[in-house]
Amino acid sequence: MGELAEGTIQLLNYLISGFITAWIFYSFTPFRINNQFERIIQALIFTVIIKSSYFCIEWLLLLIGEAYSFGQMYVNTEEILSIALAVFYGLLFSYLSNSDYIHRISRYLGISQEHSYVSELFYAFKSNPDKYIILKTKTDSTFEGRRIYGYPDEFPSKHSEGHFNISDPSWIGEKSETIEGEEQIVSVLFAMTGVANILIPSEDVAWIEFIKPAESSNPSNESEN
Repeated sequence: MGELAEGTIQLLNYLISGFITAWIFYSFTPFRINNQFERIIQALIFTVIIKSSYFCIEWLLLLIGEAYSFGQMYVNTEEILSIALAVFYGLLFSYLSNSDYIHRISRYLGISQEHSYVSELFYAFKSNPDKYIILKTKTDSTFEGRRIYGYPDEFPSKHSEGHFNISDPSWIGEKSETIEGEEQIVSVLFAMTGVANILIPSEDVAWIEFIKPAESSNPSNESEN
């Protein structure tokens, strides 16, 4: 039992830099790991990258030291440098994931058609940062199939969880208008008076439309029930 505990401690000490990188990465990106096995594998991958980088830096420093000495290397130099590399790689991988940089290059080169984002929903919002949206709610939800227009201040990373935080929301209704001599049904916006933001559960949304900003219509004698 004592040997097992000692081996576990040694393994954790070896993987600590990888766990730091993984912790930073999952703190700054919407990705999540659901089980401990995947978390250990991810930490192991990060640890291999960090250790390989350390050995390259150590070799480079020793090579430079043959020409000019900056002083002796201390016993805990590896631990300090490994932690510094862990922080660096955590921030680097977070940036690459949030910016879609690597996958954008791969798509340009025809290597892949994938993106680095956690879901197609997240990719759609990142690709349309200035667009307003229309949320079509489900008929069996609290909103009974009504449509809601506004600007998405926040959106879920996955369609099955989270909420849409919509600012300056408006209901979308319909009314009859005569256009070029023909009576037609057109959509009209009814601003939610006094409402700054509305929170819509993702599970209540049937589909999303990305559109350009529109002007709200809120006549004093009109309302939508």
